[in-house]
Amino acid sequence: MKNWTVGIALAAATLMAQAQPYVTGSIGMTRASDDCEGTRNCDKTDVGFKVLGGYKLSPNLGIEGGYYNLGKISATVPVGFANVAAEIKTTGLGVGVAMFGDVAPQANVFGRLAIASLKTKVSASYAGNSASESDSNVGVILGLGAGYALTKNLSIDANLDFGKHKYSDGSSNVTMFGIGVTASF
Repeated sequence: MKNWTVGIALAAATLMAQAQPYVTGSIGMTRASDDCEGTRNCDKTDVGFKVLGGYKLSPNLGIEGGYYNLGKISATVPVGFANVAAEIKTTGLGVGVAMFGDVAPQANVFGRLAIASLKTKVSASYAGNSASESDSNVGVILGLGAGYALTKNLSIDANLDFGKHKYSDGSSNVTMFGIGVTASF
């Protein structure tokens, strides 16, 4: 048993010593799949972003963790003779894996799969009064993209990320198209 523990620790230390650290950030337009039936002025688009840090364990495999902001949905909901302003927004922290592949000397493609602890906040306000409720859940965030290397350690990226607003009354799929940068060290 002791030999296995020492072997696993040595293998992990060797991988981390050879690992190449990187950070990536992306900002872009989010769009939710919510059905805005029964609302007025429903806006399912917003700006979202992500900031990730990771280690490339090999040229094609990385582990990473980061912060995700999936944007928000806002709408006006008629209640009797009044209109209530409502918002749904989701943020969270996640860990995952990334796969990388070169398609040309300066171009690459990548895919990401993360498990995230997400917090969705539903809030409403009317005539100076407001209320909110938060739901936490574990969700999956899937990302696909392509990058172009400006230098050996800096690239610009275009990505498409998929997540979900999940709250007590339902859920909504979210797609984010983002532009970002990746810096490796």
